[in-house]
Amino acid sequence: MTAGMDLVEFLRARLDERAAVQLIHSDNCYPGPGDDDVMVCHCYSSDEEKLIRAEVAAQRAVIDWCVAEGRWYLGPVMHLAAVYADHPDYREEWRP
Repeated sequence: MTAGMDLVEFLRARLDERAAVQLIHSDNCYPGPGDDDVMVCHCYSSDEEKLIRAEVAAQRAVIDWCVAEGRWYLGPVMHLAAVYADHPDYREEWRP
């Protein structure tokens, strides 16, 4: 497996996680762990839900274009992945 494919797989997994987050309307908050184990309320309005879904779809489209038909333009993919630099599976060689 190439380093580029590893990067693409890493980023696709992060986007899958982002898309899988339970997004709920702002009047139905749920508690979630915050800094120092403080319980906080994560709320998303329907507009925020649409924005998150659109962001994930747009990032997936960029990834698909960058790696389609052997293009392997990894620069844009590296920049998208840099958002997740604090993730334990992120590799320093992916830093743009």
